[in-house]
Amino acid sequence: MLFFFIMLFSGASFAAGISAPDYSKTEILVKFRENTAKDVQAASIRAAGDKMITSVGRSGYKLVRLGSSKSVMAAVDEYAKNPDVEAVQPDYIYRISAREPNDASYSSLWGLHGAYGMDMESAWDYSTDCSSVIVAVLDTGVNYNQEDLSANMWTGAANHGEDFVDGEDGDPMDLHGHGTHVAGIIGAKGNNNTGVTGVCWKASIMAVRVLDATGAGNTSGIILGIDYAVSHGAKVINMSLGGTSANPAYREAISDAAADGVLFVVAAGNEGENVEVTPTYPCAFDLDNILCVAAIEQDGDLASFSNYGTTSVDVAAPGVDIYSTYYAEETDIYTFEGSGHNWSPTGNWSDSNTVLGYDAMTNPDNYDGSSINYDNSKDGTISRNIGSAASYESVVLSYYLGYDIPDDDDLLGVYHDNSGDPFSEDAIAEYYGGSTGSYYYLFEDRLPDCANQAACYVGFRFTSDISTNGKGVAILDLKVKGHDTDCVDECWNEYETMDGTSMAAPYAAGLAAMIFAKEPLYNYSDVINAIKYGGERLSGLSLATSSGRAVNGWGSYRYIARPSGVSLTALADNVE
Repeated sequence: MLFFFIMLFSGASFAAGISAPDYSKTEILVKFRENTAKDVQAASIRAAGDKMITSVGRSGYKLVRLGSSKSVMAAVDEYAKNPDVEAVQPDYIYRISAREPNDASYSSLWGLHGAYGMDMESAWDYSTDCSSVIVAVLDTGVNYNQEDLSANMWTGAANHGEDFVDGEDGDPMDLHGHGTHVAGIIGAKGNNNTGVTGVCWKASIMAVRVLDATGAGNTSGIILGIDYAVSHGAKVINMSLGGTSANPAYREAISDAAADGVLFVVAAGNEGENVEVTPTYPCAFDLDNILCVAAIEQDGDLASFSNYGTTSVDVAAPGVDIYSTYYAEETDIYTFEGSGHNWSPTGNWSDSNTVLGYDAMTNPDNYDGSSINYDNSKDGTISRNIGSAASYESVVLSYYLGYDIPDDDDLLGVYHDNSGDPFSEDAIAEYYGGSTGSYYYLFEDRLPDCANQAACYVGFRFTSDISTNGKGVAILDLKVKGHDTDCVDECWNEYETMDGTSMAAPYAAGLAAMIFAKEPLYNYSDVINAIKYGGERLSGLSLATSSGRAVNGWGSYRYIARPSGVSLTALADNVE
């Protein structure tokens, strides 16, 4: 179950795309002073009419869900006046920095060996193995079954990492493609007569899913992802994502990781802006364990879309027409919109409502999101067989959900099975009290009992008690998606061409892993210096990056810098 959301403004059109806000409209991050007792913290949150959801990693921040009638900024102002509160902020949202070209036919790996590529052939003469260094990819997940990635995934968890989108379910599978593309640039297996190669022929890639299938995620999930990566031994963290909010909690999580020697390699962003004038984060955070990377084209010039900056942006790397690994594309097995519906509703459910101009299933059946409330003390279900999933290896339920359930004892549950009664099984997702107003959240739930089955029954159950009620629930744009088992090998093994500073950052991240592997006594400052000052000086970058250089594998190998904090002691010979 997803813990963050994509916002759909009331009256907006799905056809025009679904945009995300700058921060969560229902949750904030609160940090109490160090010596504040836990019961005092809990009492403060309750007194404000809010609910504590979870602690956010090691940061000390609490994720707090706001009461139904409270705005985010009003809540931030309220908590800021509490003498027990050290810091409070919105739960800001960040997005991928990738740009996908229309023409996806390019297959040249110029970024590794072209005229303005990384000159990796010379470096590979000395080393191709980075597997001693864990590189965490904080992104949309990684297609860990991909033929060029499977052998180079981190082995410290069952599915090679963690998912902070669907409630830490242990499955960081990529449902977008961006994270898989990034991972392949860092460490697609080399010299195996298959597909492409990464900077590292052998690698240890940790998949940390913090962005959803639309490429968006918020602060709390990213901080949890950082904490997971650091606590599980990652030395390099690639973050090809960005946002415009100067976020103290986010900055603190990166800063704290410096004590563990962790280097963050981040994308400069794709707005074509000067980061010193129009900051994008995390690139613009003034932290010495961040290496920020701009993008260059095949002629060595700064890419037209790339952000730049002579203070915040350190180096540039190839970021145009980059061919790399990709995710397993999905096929729609069932779509609710315009499909005739034929669901089986009971207890005030309807499959024939219209919300924002789109087909919707709702409870109450006359749901309007504003003036009508659902009934108290009434249970109801809605379900149907969405059809055969016999030819699909995995099945995913995707839907936009608007829900106004102010009472914590009221509940919406999501169910599935393949035998005819989805409610005979445990719920795969549950939604308790909380208000979204006019916003609709994108959720994705895996349906394991439907994979490879001739029938797939999906159901929703809404339960209310005798007390407070609200506007109810509305489910829009429901889809069931699957992977075809007839192409198990082929469909996992996709490749794609993409543009963006998102592609430039992992070239530097892969090189960072290679340097750490070759020089295990180096700290992150040593590695940053080797990448910055071992890079190739390009005239077009003199006013675009602090170094005026583009990453160069062979140049970084030739760059000589004694590891910081290490002293040499001469041992006298015992001569008689």
